Amino acid sequence: MSDLNINSIRITKKELNNYSKKMSNLPESEQYPISFPSVYIAEAGRKSGQNTAYVGETNSIIQRTKEHLEAGETDALVKLNNIGSASLHMIGHRKFNKSATLLIEQMLMNYLTGDPKFGSLEDDKNTANNGLLNLRNNEQPNFYMRGMYENKIFPEIWDSLRQEGIVSSMSDVEGSALFANSPFKQLSSEQLDAKQSIEEAVIKVLEKKSTSAKIIKVEGMAGTGKTVLMSALFKDLYDYLHDSNDFNHNNPSIALLTRQEQQLKTYSDLTKKLNMNNTVFNVSSFINKNEKKKIILVDEGHLLWTGNYRRAKSEIWKPDLEALINLADVIIFVFDPNQIVSGKSYLTNSLKERIDSAETFRLKDQWRIEAPAEVKDYIQGIADFSRDSLSANTPKADNRDRGTDDYDLKFINSASELYDIIKEKNATVGLSRVVATFDWKYSPSKNKSESTGYWYVEDNDFKVPWNLQLDMVKSAQKKNIPWQEIPDSIDEVGSIYTVQGTDLNYVGVILGPSIEYDKNNRSLRVNPDFSESADAKNVFETVKQDSNFSDEQIKEYRIDNIKHAVNVLLTRGVHGLYIYAVNEELRNELMKLND
Repeated sequence: MSDLNINSIRITKKELNNYSKKMSNLPESEQYPISFPSVYIAEAGRKSGQNTAYVGETNSIIQRTKEHLEAGETDALVKLNNIGSASLHMIGHRKFNKSATLLIEQMLMNYLTGDPKFGSLEDDKNTANNGLLNLRNNEQPNFYMRGMYENKIFPEIWDSLRQEGIVSSMSDVEGSALFANSPFKQLSSEQLDAKQSIEEAVIKVLEKKSTSAKIIKVEGMAGTGKTVLMSALFKDLYDYLHDSNDFNHNNPSIALLTRQEQQLKTYSDLTKKLNMNNTVFNVSSFINKNEKKKIILVDEGHLLWTGNYRRAKSEIWKPDLEALINLADVIIFVFDPNQIVSGKSYLTNSLKERIDSAETFRLKDQWRIEAPAEVKDYIQGIADFSRDSLSANTPKADNRDRGTDDYDLKFINSASELYDIIKEKNATVGLSRVVATFDWKYSPSKNKSESTGYWYVEDNDFKVPWNLQLDMVKSAQKKNIPWQEIPDSIDEVGSIYTVQGTDLNYVGVILGPSIEYDKNNRSLRVNPDFSESADAKNVFETVKQDSNFSDEQIKEYRIDNIKHAVNVLLTRGVHGLYIYAVNEELRNELMKLND
């Protein structure tokens, strides 16, 4: 007999009683999932074609389900039965214990968040019909044999559910932005410590009812898990406020803000799926609402604007951060100075002082890139333009002895070859895209270039449109689908503006003419004269206001912004990175580094 036992029944008292009698006739050692710790998924189909689910764990599944049914109209399982004829999928395993079921419950919530079968569509007017009805996280510390439950038993459970048509394939789920940003993801000990400390600090502020806003800053380089931490914080603090007496579901006293449009789409879809409505906003639209909240979270806070840029009357305008301070009791914001890629985010001395004085939590562990430490360090050295970073061959990236896939790091000799590699990766594993430095003309205010039909990234026989131009991509964007998840976006080249803050399985990076080889330092070098970025060409108003800036310092500031953009592009790939350089001298040096 298999160690795993999954049984499905309708959620009615009659079905529960019949199932209980059937199981009671078995030997006690085989009476699982009913007599031992178990996990369950309750789900119901909707007219939209998608499902709504509730995930739970219990030591007595029959009794617990009956309690649900007797709890009244507000209970999750009663809501599911009201949606349609709901099913209960009971999951038992001979090796389950309390810690294991709590972990599996958490992982099921995480994967269902990213499962396209359990979604929320615009035409679902009933907010009770969203993808996942659960409210609580169950972070589990390490326990005996945890790895076995995560890496062996959970995939076995998920695949069994997939074979029954209950869930999508694991690869489909893991390729979604919702899964990557799920608030139910297991946090590292570093992230968990930061989350608990931040939540304690927030609750203290709310209890004291201070008149001045408290600012909490989360720092960390690209790939250190800042967005996942923010997502978990957002869910926990929403739940905390949800349990208060004055919570208004239609106008919650918490908001999550970002200026990164693709992240905004991901967060909007996530909150719809979790029935956390009216909580996600673009920074400018939130400021214009001028409505105070108890808690504001700002993801990608280094993208906040510090200039007006004709958005408001000068007498009422304030920099984004200053404006937000007047609209919250607590502000939690992610900040990485090495990801400031625009002059619009230039920090004046007063803003620097405000940011530096914030209570700060730092994330140091790089976990986006799934590779040995020496490979991560090698990539980061190149991305940081570090001296001698191009002076040694690429380190071996073979991870098989570590129980994970290989990390593929290669330098490519043509843009077309790089594109073919990425298209193949996208066809086999998904979520793979080509991105480039902003070294080809592109104007988002003009839909198409008059001479070519689209704004293109071109090099020799390679000619592919810049991002967000194809009709199918535009249509999907209107439905809040992030660029990297749109199938047709494989036919475009991404930029810093579409991929900052996101994960890709494999990324192909085209280093345009502005990125050259520095012979003296044996590293990358920026030549801003070849950049088409507005930040490389213009002096933004906040920079102009700094009277200490010389022309040379302005040029260095532009160079730094381009370096930051390269850093972001090179650190997108979870499983692989391919690099092609347009500059011939740099390309020749890079090709020497291949094994």
